[in-house]
Amino acid sequence: MLDSISFNRFYNIDSEIRSMNPVSKILCVFIFLILTFLESSIEFNLILLAIVLGIMYLSNIPFKVFGKILLGLLSFILFIFLINFLCKTSIYTSILFSIRLILIVFYSSILTLTTPPNELIYGLNRILSPLEVFKVPVKSLALILSFALRFIPMVFEEGRVIVNSYVCRGIYFKNLSFRLKLLYIKSLIIPMFILSMKNADEFSDNLSLRCYDVENSFSLVCPYTRIDAYMLSFHFMLMVILVVKGVGL
Repeated sequence: MLDSISFNRFYNIDSEIRSMNPVSKILCVFIFLILTFLESSIEFNLILLAIVLGIMYLSNIPFKVFGKILLGLLSFILFIFLINFLCKTSIYTSILFSIRLILIVFYSSILTLTTPPNELIYGLNRILSPLEVFKVPVKSLALILSFALRFIPMVFEEGRVIVNSYVCRGIYFKNLSFRLKLLYIKSLIIPMFILSMKNADEFSDNLSLRCYDVENSFSLVCPYTRIDAYMLSFHFMLMVILVVKGVGL
């Protein structure tokens, strides 16, 4: 499953979505998440799925990248259906929840795949800047959030290394029984946690040695373009349509 996850790995390729201002992209994601959770009809969520597929096409990122992400979600989706079945939840609710999960993961993946880390920090800083009125350290908070997202793929990469070391010893997780898988997962999580803490300490030391100043680290200039206006207008239009239609909760 670890091989199927490519969350937050910037895919450096020119596209309309790549050229968008990071603030616009984050706002579009936020509006899209609201749309996903407000409307409870499968039909509307399928329309949102068609929109996501269109944005995926505009991003110029190969669909096989998103296919790997979907492959990593399949086991979790099956687990959702199993739990809902045991709890005697309707199949309609299970399908709706699965579509929502796919929408959220796909759209957030578009954001991270088309936005390099420095632009992501810039976008988070600009969006959170109104909180400076309340003495909130916005720049530090934006930096922490961005680094947290950056460390997610590093953790999975450490997991792959540990799994490959087990494979070299002749231990294949796919061939183990469920009880043995649970046993080996414990031996997988602890080294991942230790290595992640070690990487975090090394990263902190590197920032200190380079005299990194968070107050002077937001010097990017990201202009707004027509694609920003089109995308934001389109998302706001969807929100207005949903409000006029009436939220189907």
